[in-house]
Amino acid sequence: MTESLTNHGFLIFRSPLLPYHTLTQLTTEKIRAIYLNPVLQTALFIASPEMYIQCCAWLNDEVKSEKDRKKIELTLTKYLLRASYRCTPFGLFAGLSLVHMDHHTSIEYTPATEWHRHTRLDMDFIHVLSLHIATLPAIQDVITYYPNNTIYQIGEKIRYVIYEIHQNMRDHHLVDVDASLYLIQLLDYARKGATRQQLIFILQNQGIEKVPSADFVDQMIENQLLISELETTITGEAYTSRLVRILQKYSEGQPIAATLEKLLLSIKQTDKQDFHTLIESYKNLSIHIAQFGLPFDTTKLFQVDVYKSSITNTLNTLVAEQLQKAIYLLSTIQSVNEPVHLVKFREAFRDRYENQSIPLLQALDIETGIGYPIREIGAHDFVPLLENIMLPATTTATQSIEWSPWQQFLFDNYTNALRHHQEVIYLSEKDLKPFMQEYSPALPASLYSIGYLLAQSANAIDQGDFTIYHQATTGPSAANLLGRFCYMSDELTQHVRQITQEEEKLHPEAVFAEIVHLNQARVGNIAVRPHLRNYEIPIVTPTGTDSEHTILLEDLDIFLRNNRLVLYSRRLQKEVIPRLSTAHLYSANTISAYHFLCDLQLQQLQRGISWDWGVVKHADYLPRVQYDKVILSKAQWRLNKSVLDQIKILSGYALKEYIQQLRESKHIPQHITIKQADALLPLDLQNDLCLELLQQHITQIETPLLVEENLLTQDNVWVEGPDGKFTHEFILPIQYPVSVNSIPNTPPATTITRSFPPGSEWTYVKIYCGINTADELLLTVIKPLSEELLEGKLIDKWFFIRYADPNFHLRIRFHEIQAGTGQILQKLYTYLQPYLSSNLIFNIQTDTYQRELERYGDSSIEESETLFYHDSIATLALLDTLAVDPEPDEIRWQAALWGTDQWLTDFGLYLQEKQKLLFNLQTSFKNEFNLHTSSSRKSLGEKYRLEKNYIRTLLETTPDQKHSLFPIADIWKNRSEMTRETISQLKPHFSSQHWESLVGSHIHMFLNRVFRSQPRKQEMVIYDFLYQYYHSKLMQESKIRTTNQI
Repeated sequence: MTESLTNHGFLIFRSPLLPYHTLTQLTTEKIRAIYLNPVLQTALFIASPEMYIQCCAWLNDEVKSEKDRKKIELTLTKYLLRASYRCTPFGLFAGLSLVHMDHHTSIEYTPATEWHRHTRLDMDFIHVLSLHIATLPAIQDVITYYPNNTIYQIGEKIRYVIYEIHQNMRDHHLVDVDASLYLIQLLDYARKGATRQQLIFILQNQGIEKVPSADFVDQMIENQLLISELETTITGEAYTSRLVRILQKYSEGQPIAATLEKLLLSIKQTDKQDFHTLIESYKNLSIHIAQFGLPFDTTKLFQVDVYKSSITNTLNTLVAEQLQKAIYLLSTIQSVNEPVHLVKFREAFRDRYENQSIPLLQALDIETGIGYPIREIGAHDFVPLLENIMLPATTTATQSIEWSPWQQFLFDNYTNALRHHQEVIYLSEKDLKPFMQEYSPALPASLYSIGYLLAQSANAIDQGDFTIYHQATTGPSAANLLGRFCYMSDELTQHVRQITQEEEKLHPEAVFAEIVHLNQARVGNIAVRPHLRNYEIPIVTPTGTDSEHTILLEDLDIFLRNNRLVLYSRRLQKEVIPRLSTAHLYSANTISAYHFLCDLQLQQLQRGISWDWGVVKHADYLPRVQYDKVILSKAQWRLNKSVLDQIKILSGYALKEYIQQLRESKHIPQHITIKQADALLPLDLQNDLCLELLQQHITQIETPLLVEENLLTQDNVWVEGPDGKFTHEFILPIQYPVSVNSIPNTPPATTITRSFPPGSEWTYVKIYCGINTADELLLTVIKPLSEELLEGKLIDKWFFIRYADPNFHLRIRFHEIQAGTGQILQKLYTYLQPYLSSNLIFNIQTDTYQRELERYGDSSIEESETLFYHDSIATLALLDTLAVDPEPDEIRWQAALWGTDQWLTDFGLYLQEKQKLLFNLQTSFKNEFNLHTSSSRKSLGEKYRLEKNYIRTLLETTPDQKHSLFPIADIWKNRSEMTRETISQLKPHFSSQHWESLVGSHIHMFLNRVFRSQPRKQEMVIYDFLYQYYHSKLMQESKIRTTNQI
C-alpha cells in the first residue's frame, strides 16, 4: 500500500535545551537552583534581556514586592518548561540536528557547551540599517536602482506595491501614478540598473533643468518606483555579506562596510565563546551596534539558532515505514482540500474570462480584475437577520464538512467510545478500507511529517517496541520547514536541494520558481534561505538571483485548463509552478500576488494530512485515536466557563481538591498540555506552580480551554544526552512520486450533455445590476416574461440564481422547446429597455450553461432543473408578497426559514434526519466563517433565543389570515404539490448519504434565490436556527416518551 511513499534517508530532530527531568516536581527552590546554570541564563538573556535582569534580581532576593516576586517566578517557570519540553527552535531554548535512517537506533547529544551556536543580526535591525544607509546622500548618489518589480500598467496609470513603516510594521499598499513619457522612459532605462545621476542626465538631455530633474528622480525613489540595490534580500547570499560587498565597491561606502565587517566578525567570534562570558559578549556587541546611531530594540537585535552536535545520530528505518503506512492510509480517506479563496477565485475566473489567457496582475487587480481574495458583494446592505451577530471580519480557508459514510463512521466510533468509556479508539486497516478512495490520493510530490517517537530506549525501538505520535503531514514541499536552517549545515542544504530537484523531475514540462517576498522585516528571520530552485518570483523584495532566472510578475499570464489554473511565463514559454520554501503563515495581512501564488501551490491537492474529528471536533471530550503503532490524535477535553470560573477563584488546598475531583469526573490525566498562543505548555495538575500557571492562563483567554493529554513521560523519552534524556520532535521529508497531472484511473466521461452554448436549447443570460434592482427586475421583467414564454410554448421551464463574479448579477436560464429561434432574447431586451436607459442595468451577457453534473448527478440533472424551475416560481411569488409588506426584510428571513423546513419535508426527511443534516450544514458554515469564539457563539445563541418562540409558532402552526406570513403558506403548499412527482423520480438515483447531499444542495440554491445580499452568512444563521429548533423538539419528544414509560 505504501510503495508510493518513500523518504530521503534523513530526518531533522528538534529538541529543547534541557533534559526532560528538569520539569518534574517543580518547586521554587528547584527553579532557583536550575537558573544558576549559565547556559539557561544566556538563553534567557537572548530571548528577553529585560527578563534576564529580573531573573538576576529574583535570584539575589532583590525583589521586594511579593506580587512582583510571584509574577517573575511564574514567568521563569514558563521559560523553564519551554527549555525542557518544547522543541520548536527559539534562540538557545531549542535546537536541531541531522539524523540518518539506518537499521540501528542511537541518538546521543554532546554536552550543550559543544553545540554550534549561529548568531546573526536580527532582520528587524538589518532592515532599519539598510534603509538608513540607502538614504545617506553620499551613498544615494552612487548606488544602483532598479524598477519596483511589481509595476504594471493599466490604461494611462502605472500601478505597483509599496510598503510603509508604522510602529515597526510594514503596511503594503497598491498605488498608482500617471504613466507619463518621462516616467516610462526612466523605468525602461533602469531595467538593467541605473544610478541616480544617470537617470537625472537622461532628463537633462531632454531639456529639463537639473533641479527639476533631480526632484523627479528623487520622487521616484521616495515613492518606491525605483528600488535600490541595498534593499533587503532573503534568498541566496546572506544579506549582511551582500551589503558589505556592495558598499565596498564604492569609496563612499567603504567606511560603513569596514564597520559592518568588523561587527560581523565579532558576532562570529562570539559564537565560539564559553557560556560563562557569553552574556557580556552580547552586551558588548550591542555597544558596537550603537555606533551606527540607530534606535534598536534589544529583544530584536540578534537571531540565534543552535545546531546540536551528536555522538551518534541514526534511527531505525522501521519507524519511517510505520509512519508512512499510516500517512498513506490517512491520505486515502481524505479528499482534496484546497484553500477556499483559491476555489472562489477559480470559479470567478471561469465566469469572467472562461478559457482566455489573462495577465496575472490584471486578474488580481481589485478594480479591473477579480482581486484576491474576492471580497463579498453587498457587505454594507442592511440585513436584520445578521444584526447583533458578531461575525469574524475574515473567513478561514476551511472546507465545509458534508455528512458522508466517513462522518457517520466517526460519529459512531465516538459515541461507542463514550458508551463503553474507551480511552483509546484503535483503528485497523479493515476498519478504514471501506472509506479509502478508489483513485490515488492527490498528494504533492514532496511532503514533510511532524511528530515524535515514544519508547523506553533506543534498543526498544530496534525491537519494534515503540509508538509514534503523528501531528501532521503537509506540503507542498518538504523544503518548506527546512529552508531556514540550511545556513547552519552544508549537508542539510545538499539534502534540501536534492528534495527540490526530485520534485522538479516529475514536471519536466514546467519550471519551479521560488516565491520571494518579505512581508514583515522580522519574518526574514525564518524566510532567509539559500537558492533552492533555479528560478525566483520576486514580489517587492528583490531576488537574490540573476535576471535570467528571475520571473517578474508582469511576465506571468494565467488561464484555465481542465479546471486547473495554469501560471505561464511568456518569456520562458513554460508553465510556472510557484513554491514558498519557508514556514511563513502567508495568508494574514498580506498582498494579493503573494497570497495568490502561495495558495496556488495547493491547487487540487490535499493541504495537509492529519486526523480530523469532523462533525464532533468541538465535543467536550475526544478520546485518543490510534492506528497500529501510530497515535493519530491525542485525547482532549474542553473545559467550559463554569469550570474555569471555579479554577480562577479557588486557591491552596481547595483548588487542588477541585482539580482532583475534576480529573476523576472527566478522566483527565495528571500530566496535560494546554495551548498558549501557538505553543504547548506542559502542566502537572498535582504541582502547585503548574496550577498557578493554569490560573494565570485562563484569565487571559476566551472559553473554552482545550486540554490535551501529555504523551511524554519520564519513561518514554529516549534521546540521550550527558545530563539526561530529551524530548524531541522529528521532521521526516517524504516523497510521493505520482504526478498530480497524470493520476491514473480517472472516471469515464459522462454521455449526458454538459455544455449548452448560445443558440442551443438552453438560453443563458446574465443581467448585471444592483442588489436592490435585482428584486425589482425579477418581478417586473422575469416574472411576466417567463409567464408569456410559457403560455406561448416557447419554453417549458426556466430558473434563476443570484451570483457575483465579483460583480453582482442575476443568472437566468430558459429551456426552449424549439432551440435557436432568438425570440427569447428579443422579448427580454424589450422588457429590459427602460432599465438599460436609466442605467439600472450596466451589462447583459449571454453565456454557455455548464451543468453541475458532479453535484446533481448526470442521470438526474433534468429532474433537478425541474425543481429549480418550480422553486424559482415560488420565490417570485414570495418576492411579490414582500413587495407590499411593511417589514419585508424581517419577513424575508422568516419565509426563508419556513421554506427551508418545508423543502426538507418535501424531500422526505423525518425530524431526526432533519436534525442530522442541519447539524452538518450549520457546522460547515460556522467553520467557513470561523464562528468558534465565545462572543460569536453567544451572540448567535442570543439571536435564536430572541426568535425561538416565533420560530416554534411558525413551524408548528398555520398563520391566520391576519398574519403577514399567511399568503406564504399557499406559496410553499403549491411548490410542494408541483414538485412531489419529480422528487419521487429523483430518489431512486441516490443512496441515503448522497440523497442528504442533494437535499443540502437544493436548499442552498433556494436560500440563494431568496436572500438579496450576504447569502452565505444568512444561510448559516438559518441552518443554526433550524438545527437548534429540531434539537429542542427531539429533546421534548424524548422527555415525553420517558414520562409515558414511567
